[in-house]
Amino acid sequence: MDKYKQTAITDDDVPEWDTTMGSIWIDEVLTPENRKFLLESKEHIWPRNFSDDEKNALLDTANTALNFWKLRNENTKNRPTPKEQRAQLNEVVDSIKKLKGQLTKLEGEPLTHSDLSFQNARYLTNPPFDLWLKDEYGAHIGSLLTRTWLHLDDSQRVLMVAANRIHVDVSYRPENHLNDCIVTELASQWKQQNGKYPPRSKTGWFAKFVVELGSTINLTLSPELTKRCVDLMEGVDKSFTEDMAIIKKSS
Repeated sequence: MDKYKQTAITDDDVPEWDTTMGSIWIDEVLTPENRKFLLESKEHIWPRNFSDDEKNALLDTANTALNFWKLRNENTKNRPTPKEQRAQLNEVVDSIKKLKGQLTKLEGEPLTHSDLSFQNARYLTNPPFDLWLKDEYGAHIGSLLTRTWLHLDDSQRVLMVAANRIHVDVSYRPENHLNDCIVTELASQWKQQNGKYPPRSKTGWFAKFVVELGSTINLTLSPELTKRCVDLMEGVDKSFTEDMAIIKKSS
């Protein structure tokens, strides 16, 4: 049997990529008592001259971060290690690079036969097979191959940056990686609102806030974890230009 024989494909055969890990409903992980405890804390967990509205807004962000932690904790019992996650992305990147190279080698009769097959599917009243994106292409096979190459290149760029975002530290326990999401969500939102990350100091208000936040739900979050996460996020931002240069060179 010809392994390359055309087979009918239905909508059910099209894969879906779902990045959600559960319901998007935001539960109140922080109870009114938790909020009161944090608002009245004497441990200098707030920035100087922070208003009550600003404190409550940060607690709302903290509640969202704790929801992310809760969802990941519930839905990733067999979660691969960060090293395995990065390896999975890099494996796909390598495959994309190889496929891009193979596409550019098409020439001569193989390209001519490809063009005829494409035009038959594109223009015949009863084509031998259907194109999913029939109306998205031009008149010849080059339009399909060009668009495919560009989509692959975009995918390669996305996956390479995604792999570089994953923090790999063999000395880190799985629960440390899981707890990262609390700190990174808080720090990301702070930067989005204030233009910079919160202080990385292990004795600063942010580290104290994170530690106190963990204590309200019986979760150990250390100043070292806070510093590590902020350092990592700042490092990722600083290396973004380098990442783009590497991706451009490898394209």
